[in-house]
Amino acid sequence: MNVRPGQSRITLGFEERGWILGVREPAREGRANYGVAKALSDFLDVPLSCVSIVRGEGSRIKLIEIAGMSEEEGLRRLGKVLEAPPS
Repeated sequence: MNVRPGQSRITLGFEERGWILGVREPAREGRANYGVAKALSDFLDVPLSCVSIVRGEGSRIKLIEIAGMSEEEGLRRLGKVLEAPPS
């Protein structure tokens, strides 16, 4: 997942290179990592404690793991978020 910290709003998108997540928090002192975990927790409807950054805590490219959820289920849920009309 490619993370874009310091955005004016939380965004989720998909491009040919993969998922893109924009978060409000700046890339300082782990705040963007918290923003990533919180946003994914909300998008996937799972507790924050289920979201882990496996690799890339100091990078914009991150490998995320969701405890108790298969990759297929996670991708299905993220796809539904993209299909939902903006609120």
